Amino acid sequence: DAVRAGQVAAPLPLEGGVDAIRDWRPADSLAVLKLIAWSSSNRIETGIVLDELIRVLGGGLAAPFRPGGGERSGASPPQVLIPPPRTSPGHAPEPLSQGLGLSTRIGGGTAWVLGGRYTESGLPLLLADLQLPATTPSLVYEAHLEGPGLSVVGATIPGIPIFWLGRNPDLAWAAITAGAVTADLYMETVREASASYHDGSGWVPLDIRGEVIRVREATGLREEEITIRSTRHGPLLDAVLEGEEPEKSEEDSRAGGSSNTSSLSLAWTGEIEGDRFSSLLAVARSSRASELRAALASHQEPVVAVVYADLSGDAG
Repeated sequence: DAVRAGQVAAPLPLEGGVDAIRDWRPADSLAVLKLIAWSSSNRIETGIVLDELIRVLGGGLAAPFRPGGGERSGASPPQVLIPPPRTSPGHAPEPLSQGLGLSTRIGGGTAWVLGGRYTESGLPLLLADLQLPATTPSLVYEAHLEGPGLSVVGATIPGIPIFWLGRNPDLAWAAITAGAVTADLYMETVREASASYHDGSGWVPLDIRGEVIRVREATGLREEEITIRSTRHGPLLDAVLEGEEPEKSEEDSRAGGSSNTSSLSLAWTGEIEGDRFSSLLAVARSSRASELRAALASHQEPVVAVVYADLSGDAG
């Protein structure tokens, strides 16, 4: 009714219709899992603020400002504030997030387990709650999956065959987003003339590639090509931090030169090779807490805190 009354815009049709999502591949599930991992991490803006704090305060004094840092040190975690907007002559203030494609944080959650000695049945009780922003459709949905050697019910995400909160006949678990820094900034020394950077031992070429981003608009899809320049740590942020002048390196500043500049690169744990999918898949088939712990021993990301309990009373 609101759409017909013109109060809200009608949803854009899916490009290609329903057929566009029928050809689902394993790579698509991996991509969704990567998106969940990235959205659960600290944002680029947070990394920029922390980088500035480290420069001004030093690593030790800046540590409490990292996510969870205040809790580890026993102090109240301070609020990390975004610096004031930048201004340039003749232009309105530019927000720090200009051009940064802000992502919705997945949020956190609450989970705890009560030992069997406190329950009438003598079995442990597990309670979990995913604290997610209200969206339509919801990020997670309840499902009951039956298969050969598998019977599991719980909360899953469309496109990913993983139960984040769930139980089978012998085991219950909850994987809650954990507060951890998974993205870091590195100060790189770049030589623009040769498109190279210093890796600590010598000058090596930047990895340069083009990517086409398809942007949905009211009139359809628009393709936008961007150039990504990367070091061994990750992509340089010059393209997204528009208006930010590259800094001269200390060596060039002393010599009065301008051939070398300092740029920020973004390193993310999600780019490191490691186990992600199979470890979480194995949890649903575990029948004992010891099997769950063994399955997660090799897990890398998304970074989660897992609460669990089995029929024998083993919990943690």
